[in-house]
Amino acid sequence: IRTNKSEYCSEEVVYLKDSVKDILSPIKFHLNYTLGQNDIDSPILNQQESSKVFSASFQKDCGSNDLCETNLVVSSQLLLPKTLNEYIFNLGEQDELKLDVDVKNFGESAYEAQLFIEHSNSLNYIAIDDKKSNTTCNLWNRTIVVCNLGNPFKSQRQINVRLRFEFQFQSVSQDLNSGNLVFKVYANSTSKEINNITNFALLQAQVVKRAEVSINGAATLNVFYGGEVKSESAMTYLDEVGSRVIHTYQVLNNGPWKVDSLNIEIDWPFQVANDKPLGKWLLYLEEMPKIDYSIGSDGNCFLDENAINPLGLKKRPGDRDDEMMASLVMDKLYKSSETSSPLIRHKRDVEMVVKSEYFFGDDGHRREIVNLNCKSKTAKCFKIICVIQN
Repeated sequence: IRTNKSEYCSEEVVYLKDSVKDILSPIKFHLNYTLGQNDIDSPILNQQESSKVFSASFQKDCGSNDLCETNLVVSSQLLLPKTLNEYIFNLGEQDELKLDVDVKNFGESAYEAQLFIEHSNSLNYIAIDDKKSNTTCNLWNRTIVVCNLGNPFKSQRQINVRLRFEFQFQSVSQDLNSGNLVFKVYANSTSKEINNITNFALLQAQVVKRAEVSINGAATLNVFYGGEVKSESAMTYLDEVGSRVIHTYQVLNNGPWKVDSLNIEIDWPFQVANDKPLGKWLLYLEEMPKIDYSIGSDGNCFLDENAINPLGLKKRPGDRDDEMMASLVMDKLYKSSETSSPLIRHKRDVEMVVKSEYFFGDDGHRREIVNLNCKSKTAKCFKIICVIQN
């Protein structure tokens, strides 16, 4: 450097790293210089003048005070059925749950703006629903998703993002204990937030295990009633009681959720009601009811053992049930909370103990029937309880 107080200027190019996101804070520079000289005695220079620290600020889209004051407003909703107070999530009804979020900036530019979604343990984040969206969302940890809104997220800008979640059934019990799925949605930035209330939203969905269970019943059609009348002591074989009637009940679960255990109660009319300990036989139960295990279910039926073949009758050799099973026709008996409707059967002639009912058939002839059932207490009944598992 010449001694005539002339200046020497040197220009340096500084590159910012791609990972730099904080453009609100100034960048500090530290400059120092030294003079090359021989190792001889010489005057001591002022060391403070050989070092210089200065800052360079980014040009920001903020107010005149150079302080960015933002106002992020978050609004969100779950794409689920909703009551007046809460959302309803029916287990098994749909594979995914979708969360729709709107974020708008009503203040100055928000730098390093991010959206956070904290969700329940039983949910897994899948992806953004709109693949064309410029917003990127990634997992922060197991239960938090972070979306980048922009740097800066400018004033009056609005972003909509829809996120997809799947239900993790291994963790279902954790949220069923509380009965709710919880979402905490909030947005923030490195700018100063004017209102820390509007940038937060809390959503809850009640977890419901709903199953539409129905039962269909079938009985043998075209049963002939008649033949020789025998006393109980004169009977040896089951077919001497009368024509066999096979009852089949089919239980259906139309979902959306599974039923781990189901109880089926059948009131079985076995005798005509009267004022005596015993009455005339109606439906004589030959054997313990059976559950078809071929459909993957398991279970058992329970009833008083004395109600099964109380006369100890035998099955006649060569007797087959195949032809009778082929004549079964299913009728819907019960669905969900609807009232069960018993099947009406024509019974063989019995001593009248209840009033007859009359109706006219399609041919115009008047017919007389007697309706014997458990509900009206016109029949003596015992209860059969079948428990189906899995």
